Amino acid sequence: MKFIHTSDWHIGNNFFNFSKEDNLKLEKARFDVIDSIFQYARQNSIELIISAGDQFDKGEYRSSILLKKLFSIFNNYPEIKIVMITGNHDFISQKTIYNQIDKKEYPANLIFIDDKQILEFKEYNCKIYATSLKEKNSRQNPLDWIPDDKEQNLKIVVGHGSLKIEGKYSPDDFPIDLDLATKKNLDYLALGHWHSFYKQDDRTYYCGVMENLQFKEEGFILVVDLQKDQLPEVEKVKISFYNWDEKKYELNDNNLENFILETKNDANEQKIKSLVIYGFLSFSNLEKLNNFLIECQSLFFKCFIKNEVFLKPEEDEILKVVDQSYIKDIVKKLISMKQTKDLPFQTDEKVPKESIVDKALLSIYDFYKEERK
Repeated sequence: MKFIHTSDWHIGNNFFNFSKEDNLKLEKARFDVIDSIFQYARQNSIELIISAGDQFDKGEYRSSILLKKLFSIFNNYPEIKIVMITGNHDFISQKTIYNQIDKKEYPANLIFIDDKQILEFKEYNCKIYATSLKEKNSRQNPLDWIPDDKEQNLKIVVGHGSLKIEGKYSPDDFPIDLDLATKKNLDYLALGHWHSFYKQDDRTYYCGVMENLQFKEEGFILVVDLQKDQLPEVEKVKISFYNWDEKKYELNDNNLENFILETKNDANEQKIKSLVIYGFLSFSNLEKLNNFLIECQSLFFKCFIKNEVFLKPEEDEILKVVDQSYIKDIVKKLISMKQTKDLPFQTDEKVPKESIVDKALLSIYDFYKEERK
């Protein structure tokens, strides 16, 4: 059998550092991506999608309008079944968004799990054990109830929580045993909750988010091909509308032009960019950088900039503020070593030796300039 594993759509998420207009665009992208998942399934004759929770962000506070919009996508693909559990953001409660619509209005192709349930798909010789969460946090393993027996049919489990990897989980975050797939004799364990792709073993996967909520996340849909008594074949497929990209640069007078050119070449209206820049520039280059950073806002959907680039004082200006002869001799020596490139120390390959000297000179300059005030 072949199916798609997805999770963590987080419909309704509020992006605090974006405008109201941009939030609307990011929200639309989430629905566009969900539609693209179904399109991919139809084009590749895949008739089953499994969604492992957190379809909605803060599901107790979301409007039924969002649920109806999601269901309208499902209705457009009647030949594709979707099994859907809830996560810790859209857990089952009296106020949950899933109770804002009568269950009779749910799409015919949606199998919505509101507790624990065993689903049998005879056409695939498969049983799916699915668990929905009913609270925000818990120290209980939500998959403890799964029997250990070895099925004649394919045995798939769908859950939401954190694998108990030291340093990567919290005890109250629905902890799941690392070897659960082996202990429970599973053919595949489809997990939601973590926002980046993660493979624990050949049968245990997180797919991650389709559309990022922040930087340093990378998710996919997982196209899973299962045959009994064989390891699953899992293909990562990237489906997203906005690309979140974070870059860090140490700038100096020699590489500023390359930085500007590289950033311009990376321009994309569907890219959300983070630039972390630091270093030292001459007055003219610092002015050029500041002008370019204004331009950056028009190169991307959104550009976040952390600017720690400082003015590098001219060498004669440093000598003017230093009044102690032995310090002045040190400054002259540093300037000479930098000019001749005779720098008798080692640095990381990525750190130019000249930048170390520039930092030393700037520290001396700042100290004596402050002393003169």
